Amino acid sequence: MANELKGVNVLNGKVGLTRYWGGVANGVCVQLSPPRVANSIGDYASLTREQTLELAIALIEAANGTREYEP
Repeated sequence: MANELKGVNVLNGKVGLTRYWGGVANGVCVQLSPPRVANSIGDYASLTREQTLELAIALIEAANGTREYEP
């Protein structure tokens, strides 16, 4: 069963967050759904718990100005 989590307001709308069971191989996952725009096909990103934590750390580093640049 999926659960809608409180979304995050961004410049052009709201990023939706949905927690769901990704099966035995993936466990609990989170789906990020960007704000819908005209003619969009509903893109999204699915992340495992580990990937969610990695993304959260990267976003905190980016906000703090400590995230490294790509070579």
